[in-house]
Amino acid sequence: MPLGGIGAGHISINAYGGLQDFAIRHRPALSAMPDAWLPTEAAFALLHIRGRSPVTRLVEGPIPVGRIYDQGLKAQGWRNGGHEGLPRFARASFKSEFPFGSVKLDDSAVPLRVELTAWSPFVPRDDVASGMPCAILEYTLVNRTRQSVAYDFSFHLSNLVPGGDAQEKSSRSEVIPKLGVNFFNVEDPASEAFGTAALVAVGHQPRIKAMWFRGGWFDGITALWREISTATFTTNEGSSSHDIDGRTGGSILFTGGLPPGRRITYPIVIAWHLPNSNQRHGEPKRAASQAPDRSPGPAWRPFYAGRWKDASAVAHSVVKDYESLRRRTLSFARAVQTSTLPASVIDAVSANLAILKSPTLMRQENGNVWGW
Repeated sequence: MPLGGIGAGHISINAYGGLQDFAIRHRPALSAMPDAWLPTEAAFALLHIRGRSPVTRLVEGPIPVGRIYDQGLKAQGWRNGGHEGLPRFARASFKSEFPFGSVKLDDSAVPLRVELTAWSPFVPRDDVASGMPCAILEYTLVNRTRQSVAYDFSFHLSNLVPGGDAQEKSSRSEVIPKLGVNFFNVEDPASEAFGTAALVAVGHQPRIKAMWFRGGWFDGITALWREISTATFTTNEGSSSHDIDGRTGGSILFTGGLPPGRRITYPIVIAWHLPNSNQRHGEPKRAASQAPDRSPGPAWRPFYAGRWKDASAVAHSVVKDYESLRRRTLSFARAVQTSTLPASVIDAVSANLAILKSPTLMRQENGNVWGW
């Protein structure tokens, strides 16, 4: 199910709680080819149980067997993220009621059950709120035992805007105080590769690692796993002009203790902001004597670029208006799901509304909407 804004691109939640289809760069297609200049997108949560019998799990259910070997048909986000082989929860179930998708995860070796609710703002007659370039993930931990459980819950996101060079030397990151991580690059502000992204928490103050270990291949993920699985998570302030070699990302972590029968929810926000697009179809009509347009700069800017200056501003807006955005989105979802229309019609309406969040729909800064 797609998570994102109208005409703003999306990231999808799949049936076992993983994120895929990072289609945030104004390109109206999904394929096995990477959406980014480098196929490095990774976004995932880890749960570590402390105590005498520690256990750590990737907060996703089992991978469908057919997806393990589909080398020619991998969806975006399912290529070399680096976290796919980490130990997972044993069971997963999924329910979709647009614009909410819910995943329940369970494992006999883990004393906490996890319930994930994924959504993005969708408020009829409020096109600005419905056009926010963000995905919201609410992870609820439930203690099903008779003992208190100490845990570390963390979320990790690779830099979604690494820039256009082949070695990710343009990518940078920094702490957003008390909230999370701001990702950016040092490309030309008029370049299509220029952009920002953000990872923040709502309602809880996390410990923040604004830069991963910058190695090659899956080194950054390996270093993260070692820290999380041994409860030795370290924080840092981010990258600098000297920390430019290799893939990087950012992480946020929460440490807590959950009494028997209690639950706690951690809302996580992923925001993106790529203000320039050279996506073009067709050619404008010109007089025979008129020279072709050779002006510098992007062909067009997306609608959200005129409302928020960067991804950090988007994230701050979500944090500030979180309760209102959720209440109004939930009101719409309930109106649809409790309708007296036949279930097949409700399903058809929901499925087709999801197209509004797909990359086949684009919206310019002036409000014009284009689609296929």
